[in-house]
Amino acid sequence: MTIDYSDINSLLGKSFLCPDCGREHTVPTRVIESGSGLTERLPELMAEAIKGRRVLLLCDDITHQIAGKRLGELLGDAGWQVRQVILEPQGSERVHADEQYFPAIRAGAKDCDLVLTVGSGGITDMGKFVADEQGLPCVSFPTAPSMNAYTSSVSALMIKGVKTTLNVRPPLAVFVDTAILMNAPLDLVQAGFADYTAKSYADTDWHIASVLSGEYYCPLPAEMSSAAEKKFTSQGAAVKARDEQAIGYLIDGLMRGGISMVLAGSSSPASGGEHMISHYLDMESHLLGREPYSYHGIQVGIGVTISAGIYERLRNMTGQEIGECLARRQAIDYAARSREYFPRSFDIVWNDFKKKIPLLERLGELLPNKWKYISEEILPRLASADTVRQHLRAAGCPDKFSDIGVDEELARRAVSGGRFIRGRLTVLDIADELGVLGEIIEEL
Repeated sequence: MTIDYSDINSLLGKSFLCPDCGREHTVPTRVIESGSGLTERLPELMAEAIKGRRVLLLCDDITHQIAGKRLGELLGDAGWQVRQVILEPQGSERVHADEQYFPAIRAGAKDCDLVLTVGSGGITDMGKFVADEQGLPCVSFPTAPSMNAYTSSVSALMIKGVKTTLNVRPPLAVFVDTAILMNAPLDLVQAGFADYTAKSYADTDWHIASVLSGEYYCPLPAEMSSAAEKKFTSQGAAVKARDEQAIGYLIDGLMRGGISMVLAGSSSPASGGEHMISHYLDMESHLLGREPYSYHGIQVGIGVTISAGIYERLRNMTGQEIGECLARRQAIDYAARSREYFPRSFDIVWNDFKKKIPLLERLGELLPNKWKYISEEILPRLASADTVRQHLRAAGCPDKFSDIGVDEELARRAVSGGRFIRGRLTVLDIADELGVLGEIIEEL
């Protein structure tokens, strides 16, 4: 099968043998339809894509007013049996992707044929999770170009105080009313832009982990995402000005980002060390019972400046210097460090983190020998931290922790502790094992 990266529709609903990794990829999402005013056409589009007529329409108090109410009316008039679940904030100003909302969604999904999510990240992730849990198809109706969950095969949820990423079935169809996305709040547009700056850094984390461990890696997700990335990451000012073409490129990129995770079978192509930093901040705000410091994508963008800065520093090191740093390092008590950063959720976090300890213990043997390839073949494609900041600033996105109310102490903890959230290797692990993470944090 010839892969046409310029047209993601050529992959929808298909299985194909990958020319890059040799594995068979399957994209369960069958339809991505977009257009200005698409809201009014949704009943007919859903009828073409979905069997059954009993639909759970999931939204929150905000997205109900934006689109949920009208969609419910349209579907009802067209003969659909519509059950609406309108989530109201519980202990926060906005509805977040939290397990406390699951009972209401599960009750709403009972005896339904499908789940229609109307919203952005939180609503989409919770709807996908419950739909997958109940064995129901999910249809996504985005209300902001804020993240790539609309087509992805993962849900990021707060469970027992831990930001947890779970594999789920991706939506069967995604319907995008570009008029709604064009007029979404600017900070949600900026969140989508900032989140997309993470793609090349997350994929680099995944690629390096594969080179060191021999585990699976496929270059196709990066090739697919970069086709969109080149079109808009340097167009921050146009995105901020809501230029129609720039927003269109952003929406296309976010759809591609979600599908890249489907191809990989995990969030690895789109979520690396920079996401761990954002997850730490989310867990901290949850622990304190306060609103998140910012939207997920905004926090990720700041995390990207950290990952970019670390990679810049590492790229200037030789294999011999890498080996010397690892030879000098003192043994790390991973359990004690993990408990230090996550005293209340240690057991959950530790069960995931410890999966990568065998690889961490072999870094002294593996990393110096593989460094020439990593530094010459993988790292040169990455932009500098200054370039990332320029892109973020052009779009009006925060590029420093202080911009979102995170003080220096918490910033240090987020960067140092973020590595303990997940069981896959990221640049945060490498820098910490080399003993240079602390000084890089101070420099950045």
